Amino acid sequence: MGRTTVYKNAVISCRIFIKEYCDKNGIELICVTSPITPSSVKRLGLDVVNEKFEKFFGELGVTYYNFNKARMDVLPREDNDYADKEGHMEGHLAEEYSQVLGEVIDKHIDGTLNMKDYFYDSFEELFKTTEE
Repeated sequence: MGRTTVYKNAVISCRIFIKEYCDKNGIELICVTSPITPSSVKRLGLDVVNEKFEKFFGELGVTYYNFNKARMDVLPREDNDYADKEGHMEGHLAEEYSQVLGEVIDKHIDGTLNMKDYFYDSFEELFKTTEE
C-alpha cells in the first residue's frame, strides 16, 4: 500500500471518528469548504472535488456546504481579495465570509435556510457570473 493510500485512509478514518464522536455526544457536525480565489476554482476543476465531498459527507449523513459556490451577490470576491492562490483571505473578505458563514449555519439550525439564497446550483452558474 502506497503512502498516498495510507494517508487517504487515515483522513477518512479520522473523519468517521469525528462523526461518531459527535453522534454519541449529541453534536450536529456541519462541514464546509471555505472559498479560494475564483481563478483557482476554475483552474483546478473543483466541481469534481465537490462531487466527491458531497458523496462522502452524504454517505456519513453530514451536512456539507461548499462556499466556493457562494453567490457573488452574497459574498463578492475576486482574486485580489486574497493574499495568495491557496485561499488566505484579506481582512475585509474574511470578515464578510465569517458573517455569511454564521448566517448560513444559523438558518440551517433553525430550518429556514434556502440554499438558492446563498449558493449557486453549479460551478457553471458561478463561472457565468465571473465572466460577465
